[in-house]
Amino acid sequence: MTTVRDIVLISADLMFASRLEVVVRAGGGGVRTRSSAWEPERVDAVFVDLNDDVAARTKLIALLRALEPVMPIIAFCGHEEKERRSQAMAAGATQVVTNGGLQGVALRLIGAPVS
Repeated sequence: MTTVRDIVLISADLMFASRLEVVVRAGGGGVRTRSSAWEPERVDAVFVDLNDDVAARTKLIALLRALEPVMPIIAFCGHEEKERRSQAMAAGATQVVTNGGLQGVALRLIGAPVS
């Protein structure tokens, strides 16, 4: 597995940006945050917040998957949002985790030990 260092987060929520940045920077990587629009750029992985603007972000997952067939696309939402998780997986997300699982997934992607 390739080590992930350069991540884009699609979210307008500063809490999720902060939580992701702490983990990724500790592993030597960086996080760029976008509120919704995708700007074509080379990255190692994309995290997509499904807590808001679900329809547009699900479409974005499908677009990203078409452009990048093997890049990790990690979506996240509340644990009770089963339909959102199913939609994201159908659109091409690599994995959908709960909001609380965000940092653990980032740790695994950057190759850090997860306790």
